[in-house]
Amino acid sequence: MRHPNDVSGAVQRAIEHGSQGARTSVHVEVRGDQVVLSGVVDTLAQRQAAERTAAETTARLPGKFRIENEITIAGNGAHSDREFEQALDRMLAEVPDLAPKAVGARVERGVALLVGHVSSAAHVEAAIAAARQVPGLKKVVSQIQLVTGAPPDVDLINRVSQALSWDTHVNKHQITVEAGHDGTVTLSGEVDTPEERERAQQVARGVTGVHQVVNRIRSRQT
Repeated sequence: MRHPNDVSGAVQRAIEHGSQGARTSVHVEVRGDQVVLSGVVDTLAQRQAAERTAAETTARLPGKFRIENEITIAGNGAHSDREFEQALDRMLAEVPDLAPKAVGARVERGVALLVGHVSSAAHVEAAIAAARQVPGLKKVVSQIQLVTGAPPDVDLINRVSQALSWDTHVNKHQITVEAGHDGTVTLSGEVDTPEERERAQQVARGVTGVHQVVNRIRSRQT
């Protein structure tokens, strides 16, 4: 096995070479079979790229190593969640071939939740990659769903999904939204209480363009 300094030096050089001039401050330390990355970068994409570079570099070296990513994101707390959402909207609008408003975002304490419906896994990956380019975000969670079968009313689905995600009395993560072009919205999934089930239906009914709500949500409590 190589000396720890040789391993850390090889990984450090590879990360610096791959940063392409981006402002990063990454430190590499080897602890036994662990390669620990620490320091500060601007975006989640840079954090992920550093980890990927470290994994690719160590894979070419003798021995087996595990990557521990302790890199933090610069500017945590410097932006409001609303500012993050605005930045995400701009970034998502620039994704090639992604329909306008196909994916929306809600941010809470620096963690972005992506919601929406798209037609391919490539669109999901592109939306996540774009979100990770927003400086200061701590994490990106995808709740984007793939559309299959008969063409749904994607715009209506997204409007209802976003309304549910904004409501503090509903856990949108547990609810699936479907909608046809006749304005019929179907809610399914499982929530904690009957009150949450009814609240989800009320929120959906309040969305412009919804003519009928079919509530198939199950409640864990009776």
